[in-house]
Amino acid sequence: MKIYTNISQTQLSVARHYGACTINGDRYIYIPQHDALIEEGLMKEYNKFNGNFEEFIKMQNG
Repeated sequence: MKIYTNISQTQLSVARHYGACTINGDRYIYIPQHDALIEEGLMKEYNKFNGNFEEFIKMQNG
């Protein structure tokens, strides 16, 4: 999994306070405006979408 959404109500919500977390050895960055965690390696691609989260998700889902 490279993206986790709606994390506020899960165990992953701790990332909201620190801005990131590590899951199974991979670092994920918290995106507060979308309540999502995105794998650090995907952040460069995410930034190309200028914050258009829906388009970024569509691209990831193929």
